[in-house]
This record gives sequence, structure tokens and C-alpha cells, in this order.
Amino acid sequence: MIRNAMPALSSLPAQNAVCAMPLTADSNPRGATWDANTGLVTGGDYNHLDATDNLRLGQVSAGPIARAVLASSGGDSITAIPSGVPSVGSAITHAYRQSDTVIIVTVTHDAGTDLIVPLQAMNGVGWAVMDGGSEANPGTVRTATACARVDATHLQVTLGSALTSASSGCLLFYPYGNTWIYRGNAVTDNAASVERPAGWDIGADLGSGWDWNLPVQATNTPIQLSDSPT
Repeated sequence: MIRNAMPALSSLPAQNAVCAMPLTADSNPRGATWDANTGLVTGGDYNHLDATDNLRLGQVSAGPIARAVLASSGGDSITAIPSGVPSVGSAITHAYRQSDTVIIVTVTHDAGTDLIVPLQAMNGVGWAVMDGGSEANPGTVRTATACARVDATHLQVTLGSALTSASSGCLLFYPYGNTWIYRGNAVTDNAASVERPAGWDIGADLGSGWDWNLPVQATNTPIQLSDSPT
């Protein structure tokens, strides 16, 4: 409910609300046991995030929040934020149906320049396509079994079963519904290793703990599949 409500509110101009970090599923439940080598989780309270992720989400939201404050005339003497500072992280902008089981996802970067597919992300965790139906009346949800980097701006997502509806009736989600990705398992950009503009290096100012690779954001989820590569 929260995942759906926040983007919905931020899409209404009258609310003057900004969804700074659309993807929060790459988090662990409070009290869970997490294996940093595999990304797998056992146990935990799924109604709450753990302390590490609550802090991390605040840190990775710093750039988007700064831009929202500036846009609301709250920037004091600052008149512009350089392009090398994240606006929301790398965003999914296109989904090409290469075959009935393979989707080529296009990602547009802001601060990052490349894609990283770590741990369980390689197994396609979080990716799904709704085959027919709608968000109000869901069709068959076909989850992914693999995700691989094609190049700096493209991912290949492989589904566990074949799509049967026309592309116009298929919707890509990342993630779908209440799916948990867990910490370390999201596809990310490489923002932490990209040089920041002079005077805007948050890691240098506040410590390396503020330097994060940002998760790929499905800011306009769901995305209708296309039969065209571009």
C-alpha cells in the first residue's frame, strides 16, 4: 500500500509531494538474518525495515530531496545543483519484448554511467511482467529467473514462463506488488565510483558511508512492453 501511495501522491501537483526514492524493496526486515555473501534473508519483522536500511534510504535520498527543496524555492543562496549530483538514480525508460521470455530493459542514468547486477539480482529477483489484465484486475504475473547486464544502459531480463498476450497488454514491474528484493540484491548504477562536481562530493564531506550505488528506479511503473527496440 505504501509503495503505491507514495508515487500516486507525488504525481498530483496540488499535493506538492516528491517521491525521493521510489524503490525501497531492496531492504531487509527488522531483526532478519542477512547473508552479505548471498543476499539471502531469514526471519525478521516484515512490517518494518531494519535500522541499517532506514539510514541508507535517507542517505541515498539526499540528492533527490535537495533538488526538490531547490525547486520549492528553499535553496537559500544555491541557485542550481550540478548534473553530476543524483536526481533520483538511474531510471527504467523502455522495455523491449525481444521474445516471449526475454525483455530488454533500457535504463537512463543521471549521476551513474554503468549498471551493476549483483548477488540475487542475477537471478532476476524483483522483475515481473503482468501478462494481460491491469493493476486493478491483475493478469498472470510472470516472474523473472535471470537478469544480466547487456551494456552500460541495457539489461536482459529472462522470464520463467512465456508471455501469451500482445505487448500492449503486458506490463513490466520492478518490483511487483509486495515483493522484497533485500539489501544488496537490486540492480544499481555505479554512482559511488563516479567523480562528483567540485564542492558537491557528499562522501568527502560526510564520510564514505554516504557514497552509494543507487538502485535502478522504476519511477514510472508499470511500463508497457514495446515491440520496438527503442
